Amino acid sequence: MRTSEFTKQDIKSLTYQVKFNRKHRLVFFALPKVACTTFSQLLLRMYGLNDWKRDPHHRPDRPLASKLDDDEIIEMMNSPHWTRAVFLRDPVDRLLSAYLDKVVSKRSVIRKYFGTTQQEMSFSHFVSCVTSLDPGVSKKLRLGNRCDLHWRPQSYLANLKEHMPRMNFIGSFNHLESHSRILLSQIGAWQEYGASGWGSDNNKHIFQQNDARNRTNAQARLFQYYSDEMFTKVREAYHLDYKLIESTGIGKSSQPVISKHHPMRTGVA
Repeated sequence: MRTSEFTKQDIKSLTYQVKFNRKHRLVFFALPKVACTTFSQLLLRMYGLNDWKRDPHHRPDRPLASKLDDDEIIEMMNSPHWTRAVFLRDPVDRLLSAYLDKVVSKRSVIRKYFGTTQQEMSFSHFVSCVTSLDPGVSKKLRLGNRCDLHWRPQSYLANLKEHMPRMNFIGSFNHLESHSRILLSQIGAWQEYGASGWGSDNNKHIFQQNDARNRTNAQARLFQYYSDEMFTKVREAYHLDYKLIESTGIGKSSQPVISKHHPMRTGVA
């Protein structure tokens, strides 16, 4: 996949979802509902902050790429010596996660977007609103580049459609534990930042779990909430995300997609 060189005029396209670590030459695109909170905590930890486990969102000391000077931003977005990484998630799984986290657990979202005192919303009603073409439905609910970030298409986040050709590491949410370990190992950061210090007892590695078991549980949860009609409706509504995932090849592989220009580090456990 070919792309034009990143220039000074492109800097404004870097949103607050794009973070960096200078020591390990990492640029990370942290997408909402794609393990965004944990990855943001990881970047804070790599930045050397002692309170890295605190809520990473909206804090002023976030390592945002947009804080760098123009020349360094241009260098990190073009150089083969920098790793530009993103993880992608199947939209049907991501939308259900958004519903359970932001609608079921935080009912204020319902009141915020409906302007009523309605207390509950079924998943089928939520899907109907998100996929609706009715202009009477709030733009924060309906899919588009102005809807809530947690279910906004990944292709619309962080100007990903524009920057995807520059990525040299693409991981899958389906293989979160193994792909994050590969990423951190290849930039020389696994032992210091990924191998320990995670979990409530600070004795786990990042995303420690069984990938296969987690996928099985996720599949069971999908069939609990989705009907065949809803599956079809969501897949059609998120067609740009599926096109993006298909173009990278990440959906058909158990391994991350790593560009031949990726700055491989040797001798890293």
